Order: sequence, then structure tokens, then C-alpha cells
Amino acid sequence: MTTNAGVRVTRPNVVIQRSENPEKKYHEAYWENENNRSKCRGENLCMAFMKEVKPIPGSTIYDFGCGTGRGGLALALLSHCKVTLVDISSNSLDSEVAEACKNQGDNLSFLQHDLFNPLPKRLKYGYAVDFFDKLSIEDFPNTIKNCLQSVERLYFTVTTTEERPYDWWLSYLKKCDVIVYLSCLDGNEATFYTSSWIDASVLVELGKVNIEEELINNVRVNIKNGFDQCTPHAKQEREVILLAGGPSLNNFIEDIKQKRADGMALITTNGTYNWAIEQGLTPSAQIIVDGREHNTRFLTPAMPQCKYLIASQCHPKLFEVASKEQTLIWHATIPDELNEELGEQYNNVWYGVIGGSTVTLRSIVLLRMLGYYKFHIYGFDSCLMDGEHHAYKQPENDGEQLVTVSLGDKTFICTTWMASQAQEFMAQSQLMGDEVNLAVYGNGLIVNILSAANQEI
Repeated sequence: MTTNAGVRVTRPNVVIQRSENPEKKYHEAYWENENNRSKCRGENLCMAFMKEVKPIPGSTIYDFGCGTGRGGLALALLSHCKVTLVDISSNSLDSEVAEACKNQGDNLSFLQHDLFNPLPKRLKYGYAVDFFDKLSIEDFPNTIKNCLQSVERLYFTVTTTEERPYDWWLSYLKKCDVIVYLSCLDGNEATFYTSSWIDASVLVELGKVNIEEELINNVRVNIKNGFDQCTPHAKQEREVILLAGGPSLNNFIEDIKQKRADGMALITTNGTYNWAIEQGLTPSAQIIVDGREHNTRFLTPAMPQCKYLIASQCHPKLFEVASKEQTLIWHATIPDELNEELGEQYNNVWYGVIGGSTVTLRSIVLLRMLGYYKFHIYGFDSCLMDGEHHAYKQPENDGEQLVTVSLGDKTFICTTWMASQAQEFMAQSQLMGDEVNLAVYGNGLIVNILSAANQEI
């Protein structure tokens, strides 16, 4: 099975433009004064940008409100990226920078543009030094929106004031649904490194399975407690019902019950375990990958005929809930530093389960390792439906920030991890190819991705 449909993350957008900036003449007069040129310091912060952002050589950068252009020129030379200098004034560039724009081809170029209006193309990175805080109250909202939406990542500095202190800037970015990778305050200068979620690839990076020090310690504890491992099995024809937790799960209760009565294995994940039991269904297996202690609630009440497949990175308390005879351990994302310890513990025979960052995506790979390849997946929506994020109450997901995902002429409201999951699903599907046969039910984002892919084939 392959999917080729593209997912593009956008936000609802009303385009506001103007034909003439009333302050344009003021800006041009400003640059006629040579003393003003010495105040520009874009070149002084290039190394800070390089250290934090680590731009990919050959990628593209906007220098917003570039002024003299010295900062953008330094970026082009140091980062080996293609830099587009942007300013409303035609005379802002230093003469040396203007000459470099003529000689550097597309490695360094100048775009005279009023940033109150949308930019003509989207680039990888944005850089802005002492620009946004200089904007008028009228121009600020539209200008920062256009800059955020024209780049995948934006690094900028501002001078804080009593009217716009550091906390005001953080609050404003949050209101704009912006991811803040870095925010710091040095005196009255604030620095921010952000993403406006304009591309789902950004979300994929944020959605990776978290394997921080606490989870590494969980692995070290859990592998020493003598639980049997999940190991590869031969391919088998028994079909599997896999329950994800999306809202559409409630629309297929009778269908799931019938398939279970017909002999299919019922595999639950996280809260779908309790949902299934409430419907009078007995899970064949329950899968958990998340490392937080509160996931113990997804293991009670214990069901005598159920197997509990718990990732080694899970909190040790989870391994205390179910009986040892019913529990199998498996290994999700494992950092290199644990390879030797796992080898010693399992006589160099252990199996890492690759895959996406969510329990549903990782379950598909784990179950394939166990021999299953025919899947009927319910509740795999990867979007909100009628405002609900799950088929049951899961309060820890209440209030999560939302984005709008566009797929063809349809739009879906998603949390960030849902949008990431959709992007990862496409990549994982291409990787697995014909190794799995997936039937996904409902009308959520994932089903529509599959439908779009089938139309392209």
C-alpha cells in the first residue's frame, strides 16, 4: 500500500493588502542619513542565528526589514544559504551590499516589498533584527502575520518596552498559534525562534517519540525485570481489528462487535482498552508506548485473556499492574547509548520497532512484526470531529492548540500531533508498501489521504 497525497498545514487567512505605504517616504528619508546606517546590527547577530537555527546549506532565507543588508550578506556568506533581502525602501542597502546583490546571482538578492502585503513565495527561514518592534500599531498585526506565514522558521529580536514587555510578545505568539522553540530575554532585548506550522514537516519534528533522560532510565529499569520480549513471528492470515481513539470510533460499535464475533483479533491502544470493555468487548492485546505514569489507568481492569504489550520506555509502574505472564515488553525508539545494555540483557537478540510517533502508527509496525498484516482500523481520524478529539473523555488533550490542515478542497481541524501523525502515516505507508493491508474506517483525515492517494494511482 502506498500513499502519495500531500498534506499542507495552513490557517484560515483573509488577505489584506494596500497599494501604498503612507510611511514609505519617511523610511527612504531615514536611509539618506548616514548616521542611521551605523545603528543597524543585523550582522552582529548572525552567529547567534547560526548557532540556534543551524540552517541547512543551500536552503533559503528572508531577511525581513533588512535595512542596510549587512546582516543578510553575512548570512549568505556564513550559512551558504540563498538570502533574499526585503525592505520597503529602495535606498536602504549599503552600496557594497547593493553591488553584491548584482554579482551574487540568486545567492543574494533584494526584494523591495511592503511587508504589510503577503510575500510572493515561501522560504525555509526568516531573520529579523529590530524590525517588528519598530512597526506602527496599525501595521504590526498584518506584517508579522505575513512574515510568519512566508517562512517555515522565523528567528527575530525585538527591544521590549513597558507597553510590549517580554511576556506580551510570548502571549502574542501563542495567540497566533506559533510554536516557540527558543525565547530569551537579555536586558531589554528579547530573542525568539519560532515556527508558524506552515508546513507539516515542522510538526513531524515536534511529534517524534520523546526519548529524553527519564525515558532512557525507564528502559534501563524495565529490561532488568525479566519480562518476555515481543519477537518476530511468521506471517499469519488472521485479521486484526486495531482501535485508535478518534471520535469516529463510536460510529462503528456494531461493526467492530461483528468482526470480533467472526474471530478477528481485537487490539486496543491507550484509552480504547477501557472503551472496548465498556462495549462488552474483550481485547486480545493492549498496546502502550507513552512513558507517563498516568497511563496505568489504561491497564485496568485486567482481562484474563488479554496480552499487554508495553514499550520498554514506559513508566515502570505500568509493568506492575498486569500479571507478568500476560505482559510482553517491546522496544520503541532506542538511542545508541542503550544498544550495549540491551545486547547484554538479551544476549544480543532484541528487536527495535521503528515507526511514527503515535501509538497507532507504532502498533501497525509492532503487529506486523508479530505476523499480522491484514488490519481493520477504527477511530484513526487524526482530526477533530464535531469538536471532539477522542471517542471518550481524555482531559489531558483538552485545550490543545489547533491548526487547519488542507487536503485538496477539504479542510480538517487538527491538534499538532494529529497533523504530524498524518504526515508520518504517509511516510510510514510508503516504507511498508505491500507488507500491510490496511482498511481504515470513517471520514477523517487519514481516510481522505488514502482516498486521494487511490485517485492518483
